Amino acid sequence: MFKILQLFILIFLFAIHIFAQSNTPLLIGRVSVNQTHIAFAYAGKIWLVERNGGAARRLNDTGAENNPVFSPDGKQIAFVGTAAILTSTFRRQPEARQSV
Repeated sequence: MFKILQLFILIFLFAIHIFAQSNTPLLIGRVSVNQTHIAFAYAGKIWLVERNGGAARRLNDTGAENNPVFSPDGKQIAFVGTAAILTSTFRRQPEARQSV
């Protein structure tokens, strides 16, 4: 009985390890540029950095995000976001701050 319990615990820990791994590669994805900002997807999040340099900041923190695209006037940014099993398209202003 003790060996069965040990086997169950080992399988359980192995399953946790397998499912805990992220399927999102940590690569820079699509890049979008407007007059003042550069937006890019990295590690499943949208990041913004000023064109003249500085620290990148996360635009949002809800689920996985990708494909940032600035509006033609450069005042808004659209991106695809996935939370749980729902996928939607979102819009935000680049100046909106998200604390990291």
